Amino acid sequence: MANRFCNLNGPTPISQDYPNISIGFDRVAAELDGLDTLDPADRTKLDSVQNGAEVNQNAFAKVNNLDAGAESDTLTVEGGTGITVTTNPVSKKVIITATGASTPGAHGSSHTEHGADPVPNATVTEGGLMSAADKVELTELADDIVNMPYNVYRQAIINGNFDIWQRGTSFASDGYTADRWQSLNFADGGTLPSITRSRQQLPLGVLDGASYYYSISLNGAGSSLGANRYGMLMQGIEFGARYLCGNGKKVTVSFEARSSIAGKRIGVTLSQNYGTGGSPSSPDNLVGTNFTLTSSFQKYSFTFDTATLAGKTLGTNNNDALYLYLYYAWGSVRRSFVGATTDETFGGAGTIEIAEVQVNAGDTALPFQPKSKGQEEVDCLRYRWQSWTDAFLSPSVGSISGLALTTNALLVNSRFPTPMRIVPTMTVTNNNVINQFRSTSTGAVITVTPTSYAAISNKGFLLLSVSGTPFTVGQYYDFDLIADAEL
Repeated sequence: MANRFCNLNGPTPISQDYPNISIGFDRVAAELDGLDTLDPADRTKLDSVQNGAEVNQNAFAKVNNLDAGAESDTLTVEGGTGITVTTNPVSKKVIITATGASTPGAHGSSHTEHGADPVPNATVTEGGLMSAADKVELTELADDIVNMPYNVYRQAIINGNFDIWQRGTSFASDGYTADRWQSLNFADGGTLPSITRSRQQLPLGVLDGASYYYSISLNGAGSSLGANRYGMLMQGIEFGARYLCGNGKKVTVSFEARSSIAGKRIGVTLSQNYGTGGSPSSPDNLVGTNFTLTSSFQKYSFTFDTATLAGKTLGTNNNDALYLYLYYAWGSVRRSFVGATTDETFGGAGTIEIAEVQVNAGDTALPFQPKSKGQEEVDCLRYRWQSWTDAFLSPSVGSISGLALTTNALLVNSRFPTPMRIVPTMTVTNNNVINQFRSTSTGAVITVTPTSYAAISNKGFLLLSVSGTPFTVGQYYDFDLIADAEL
């Protein structure tokens, strides 16, 4: 029969038509060689196709080892206690969120000492749970820290509550004001505003633990003030450099403040001062920060990293200190001291008010804890003592009397109420007049300059000598004394 590969003649025997058959096979082979054929991998794939197979479906076949049970199956994710579950169809995400609204139920209790799977208590070498006994001890320790007796680590500032004012309660010029506190202001070529520093009473309930605050009242901003201008309130902490400072040590300053001057800033900084005498090291100034005050009292705090003491030398006068500076005005020379990039003027007419100043060791501002007034007064008397009481001005009748042993020497034998920091500088006054004595018998007053104090120490003195010969031997003379041992 005829076909496109060979032309076989039916009646012709195959043996006679063999050449046509060969020709046909050759043609079949040639055509097959020209066709695309499947490689073995494709044949394996085709062999694995099951009967009834369909095109791939848009579905997840397995989630966390859970296999789908049908072509279109459903998986539900549930939230437990304190857990919410949301979805994002666009990004194909399931979002699981711990809300914090409630705590896991049995899970937490199962890991305490009463549960089925307790976590061991912590040891000094390995972490773990806190035991009930440790919690009691920690609570007691925290209470002790807050209420510990005052020392330089708990509260290094003296008169931080502004309770003691031996020198008066209102001041129009710089110098010591409230005990242990100096007010210093400098115009650097310009004109300062009028500044009044005073003690003011706090209404009950405004600040817990405080009765007074320190008020700085200004009548304006001043004019033509130079780059080194400043206004500050400062205190030196005796031995603060050696006790509070050193490599890795931190101290935290905190205080309450407010101002009626809009936008008024106050800055805080410290200086490690190694004292005087001999060849002490230069001070290390610790950069602080500044705050913008509001019209209500707020607590402000800042933690300082102190400078290392390695290689430092203290002065021979035993007067190293850590100085606290509260700036309420600064120029470009000092702005970096308080972490500022711009100057701060005195601001204008108004008041700056400060209370509850504290410096404590560590990186946390501890709650302010007022001292008893008696303890605060004893601490202040170490640095300054005046012999009279009940009034800020020296009275006409002196509080101390001395017997004239000679015409220029009085036997006094006066004892200070508490040992002073050093042998103090002495000032005689009577009726608020410096170097004035009063004859106890006649009431006559004489003005003469004391020249020496015999047998004097930081605890008192025995004999007072003066220039000239103003005294009558055997007569008593009364006067008042100021003993000053400030840093």
